Amino acid sequence: MSQTKSSTVDQHYTVAEVAELLNVHEMTVRQWYWKNGLKIQRVGRKGVRIADADLRAFLAQCNRTT
Repeated sequence: MSQTKSSTVDQHYTVAEVAELLNVHEMTVRQWYWKNGLKIQRVGRKGVRIADADLRAFLAQCNRTT
């Protein structure tokens, strides 16, 4: 009796990957999480990852306010 569980793994991006995806500078992405509420996850001492769901929510919020 084998049962397969469907597990979903959220996509996470580095600052550089988000910057490239959105065609902005890496510093812009950092400003977003320092000042504008983009949620991040710390990885190690200096590492940062941004979940796909958090990025989408942040962009949707930005689109509503502009």
